[in-house]
Amino acid sequence: MPARPMLPHVGWSAWLSLCVLAAMPVAARAADAPAPALSVSSALELNSRYLWRGIALSEGTVYQPSLTLGWGAWSIGGWANVEPAASVGPRWNELDLTLAASLEWRGWTIEPSAMLYTYPGLDAPGTGELELELGRSVGRWSPYTRHSVDVLQARGAAYSALGVSVEQAVRRATLTANAEYGRGWWRFASAYADPSLEGMNVWSAGLSATLPLAEGVSLGPHVSWNQVGNRQVRDQISGPTPFLFGVTLQREF
Repeated sequence: MPARPMLPHVGWSAWLSLCVLAAMPVAARAADAPAPALSVSSALELNSRYLWRGIALSEGTVYQPSLTLGWGAWSIGGWANVEPAASVGPRWNELDLTLAASLEWRGWTIEPSAMLYTYPGLDAPGTGELELELGRSVGRWSPYTRHSVDVLQARGAAYSALGVSVEQAVRRATLTANAEYGRGWWRFASAYADPSLEGMNVWSAGLSATLPLAEGVSLGPHVSWNQVGNRQVRDQISGPTPFLFGVTLQREF
C-alpha cells in the first residue's frame, strides 16, 4: 500500500471547489456591467502530439479545433482532439466543454472555471474538473498559479501549477516565453500514472509567437519542453521525446 501524503486531502479539494463556486456569482455581477460585448473566436491547432500535464495522450500528430463565445466576464468554449493516425479507436476521440470567468481585482486576475471531459467512441468514462487560476502582471512578467481538482470520475485527483510568462513585442509580432512547475498529487498520480507514486512532478518551458495575418486573424507557432520528474514512469507516460511542436491559426470575430 503506497504512503499517502498529507496534502491535498478531501478537505483541500472541497475548499478549492468552494472557491470556484464562490467566484462564479462575482463573475455574474461583473458581467452585468454596462453593455457587455459578445465575442466569438475560433482556432485550429496542429501539434506534433497531444500532451496533457506531462502525459502523452496520442501516438503522433493531432488537430485540435476550438470555439469560444464570450459575454462580459464569462466565456463558454468547446475543444476537440482529432488524431488522424490513431491505430486504436476513433480519430475524433475527445470533446471538452468549459465554462469560465475572468475577473480583475486590485491588479489580480482571478479565473474560475468548470470543465467537462468526454471521449466519443472510446470505452472511457467522461469526467469533470473545477479550476482556479490566480495571476498578476508585473511589467512584462506575469506570474500565476493554477489549481484544479476532479469532481466526477477521478474524484479528488488534484493538480497544481506555479509558473511565469513574459511577453516582448518584436515589430508586428508578440513573443511569449513561459516556465512552469506542476504537481500531480497522490490521487492524480494514482489515476493517471502509477498507483505506487506519492505524487508526480512536471517541469515545462515554452516559446510562442503571435503573428497577425489580417484583421482578426493570427498565426501562432510554438515549441515547448516537458519533463516528468519521476524516472520510473517518465518513459511510459511521456513518450520518446520531451519536445512538442505546433502552430495555431486563430480567428476572432
